[in-house]
Amino acid sequence: MEPSDEYMDYVISKAREIGKEFVIDSGEGNDCANNELGWYIEDLSGWLVDAHDVEAVMAAKLEQNTDKYSNCYVFAYWAYDARGNLSIRFEYVPNYDL
Repeated sequence: MEPSDEYMDYVISKAREIGKEFVIDSGEGNDCANNELGWYIEDLSGWLVDAHDVEAVMAAKLEQNTDKYSNCYVFAYWAYDARGNLSIRFEYVPNYDL
């Protein structure tokens, strides 16, 4: 199942809070339907890049030639914090071979 548009917008907003843009590669499991928000959420993988690199990463993804951006590859893990709010943690994947 695909993450909801609202959930993707939320993940992207969390990336922007740290001065980056998130370009999704794929879903990584740890699925959950959040009935309160009406979102389908899951861990994601993709690239955490500067805004000026988004188009280049998307083009490289379409061409299946993303080696240049492997140092920007992350997993976006979701969790609920102590107050029950949804949080996103970006974790870089060292030496990730795409």
